[in-house]
Amino acid sequence: MVDGTSPVRGVVTAGKVMVMTFAELVASNAALSGEVRRSHEALKIAQLTIDKMKVELAYLRRMKYGRSSERLEHPQLELIGGQVATTGG
Repeated sequence: MVDGTSPVRGVVTAGKVMVMTFAELVASNAALSGEVRRSHEALKIAQLTIDKMKVELAYLRRMKYGRSSERLEHPQLELIGGQVATTGG
């Protein structure tokens, strides 16, 4: 029977065997699970940022290098959140 204080498992770290109790293993597992969850969330945010930047880059390339018939007009710019430069006069 495991009571949470008796050594249960030897863990090899940096060539040394470290004996951990069941409670320590559970706490270590919880800490590592939280770290994995945070890393996964950070990865999702990074991927969304990359996807957004790819869309913006494609849009800017179309605006710079596309034929004039392929360029977006002012109403289309407003639909995708683009900024329309107005001329003063």
